[in-house]
Amino acid sequence: MSEIRRIGAACISFLCFSLLISAQSVPLTPDAAPSKQGSSLPSGLVTPGRAALLSGPSPVRGIPYFSPNAIRALEGEYAVGNYRVMIYSTREPVLFSDAWKAAETANFRAPGLRVFRLQRDVSVVLALKAASYILFLELPEDTVALRRFALALDRRFGFFFENAATDAELSFPSFVEY
Repeated sequence: MSEIRRIGAACISFLCFSLLISAQSVPLTPDAAPSKQGSSLPSGLVTPGRAALLSGPSPVRGIPYFSPNAIRALEGEYAVGNYRVMIYSTREPVLFSDAWKAAETANFRAPGLRVFRLQRDVSVVLALKAASYILFLELPEDTVALRRFALALDRRFGFFFENAATDAELSFPSFVEY
């Protein structure tokens, strides 16, 4: 019973945090540096090595990295340093075309995790395929730090996923240390 209470308390904290962030979030762009007066995000929210969930999870139909589709997914967005990183998760099977390449996995040493990479005009999409879900992360660039974030997010999300029978019960971690 205490485990259920702990998960319930975490969900309430997540919802309160999401409301706070949605009311105070500001656009972050790859070229934007924090202003000298500071960001309008709450102090300490986004620090080096710590990402914060800005929005999500929101149920969507269709993942943008494939031709028109109706794949059921959850969408979210993280502040990672000065970047915004869009993420999608799905429980549905996905067929990866030849445009998706098996990624170098030196930075991804998780058992059973397969990593695919899609190069886009202005971003790189990583697909982290676990046994029961796939996480898609649209990264502004393919750096070691952003890959560390991707792996840390997968580890945290895996715990959330294992404890949620349906997407209605599933959430993304509010913070990810990487």
